[in-house]
Amino acid sequence: MLGFKHAGVPKLNSELVGLVAPELPAIIIILIIEHIAIAKSFGRIFNYTISPSQEILAQGAANILGPFVGGYVCTGSFGASAVLSKAGVRTPFAGLVSAMILILALYALTSVFYYIPMAALAGLIIHATSNLITPPKSLYKYWQLSPLELFIWVVGVVLALFISLEVSIYATIGLSFAVLLIRLARTKGRFLGRVHVYRVTSDDTLDKKPVDSEDTPGDAQDKPVEAHSKSDNEVEMLSRDAFLPLDRKDSSNPDIKVESPYPGVFIYRFSEGFNYVNQAQHIDHMLSNILKTTRRTKADDGMKPTVSHPIPA
Repeated sequence: MLGFKHAGVPKLNSELVGLVAPELPAIIIILIIEHIAIAKSFGRIFNYTISPSQEILAQGAANILGPFVGGYVCTGSFGASAVLSKAGVRTPFAGLVSAMILILALYALTSVFYYIPMAALAGLIIHATSNLITPPKSLYKYWQLSPLELFIWVVGVVLALFISLEVSIYATIGLSFAVLLIRLARTKGRFLGRVHVYRVTSDDTLDKKPVDSEDTPGDAQDKPVEAHSKSDNEVEMLSRDAFLPLDRKDSSNPDIKVESPYPGVFIYRFSEGFNYVNQAQHIDHMLSNILKTTRRTKADDGMKPTVSHPIPA
């Protein structure tokens, strides 16, 4: 409440800094994760996208300037965002209105708010954030998409409920980092083959013969529609080449025959970025497959060296 009266450069207390320093990593992670999670959660609800870099920059500027007027460390709030969302807020102008109401509450309404029961405030927050709880059907979808990431989510929730939020954050970040390193180090690319595909529609396969204008409407309904197939040249114009994995471990049609693009030519697609961590894995995978399907050139393969003859004087 006295922040604006004593605005200036904050004074650092060495004892306070020593108490806060061990918790700084968890505080910074919570500030960033909570803010980005709130923005993305409401972005999915109201169909808009956010820029995480912009959100982090705005949050950092607020936390740098806040101490000069006696402010606390700030971040996004699920409860406040949910209340504003249910109130019909759709523009950033609501932040200015909320700040003005907060200043009024701190300077003039503190004694009145003292008598509000904690149960009423808790019920308001629970009602506002109830629609943000992930339903079980969404968890089943996450299991289908990535069981390992769902396991990390479960570990984080259990640790946050029964131990502490800091331990939950450190554990989930450590597991996520380990999964990322494993994917980068152990991932394998895939060899691609060529298939000939074309789009088939009713207009491509059948040419309907128009009804004669002299026929009556009744006759037109009784006569069958004559159709004939297009020529091979017309179908060929609609076709194109596509490339599918040769191992066929995806959801493509197994009846489609995937051919090598050309004898001695290989198309290799990296599943992850090619870097120092996984370069040996990719090279070993490529060499083993190439040596399995090719052989060295022999003298009787029809490739004869060219003999150069001297030009006569």
